[in-house]
Amino acid sequence: MILHQNKISDINVFKWVNFEKLETLYLGDNNISDINAFSKANFKELKNLYLFSNNISDINALENATFEKLEILNLSSNKITDINVFKNV
Repeated sequence: MILHQNKISDINVFKWVNFEKLETLYLGDNNISDINAFSKANFKELKNLYLFSNNISDINALENATFEKLEILNLSSNKITDINVFKNV
């Protein structure tokens, strides 16, 4: 799913819709600041998640996310200051 270069700020749809088979999610270059929806989302097959060039500062929601097959996570060009969520990776 490619949603690059839009004005998306609310990604709560990912909490309610089943994206179980989705392999790539491209949300770069939007206005996303809150990624808490990922803590409740079901992304069992997701391999590539692109969240670069948004307004994300807190990534703690990723700690509870279900990304069993994630290979690429691109969070570049955001406002992240704490990466402790990755301490057990």
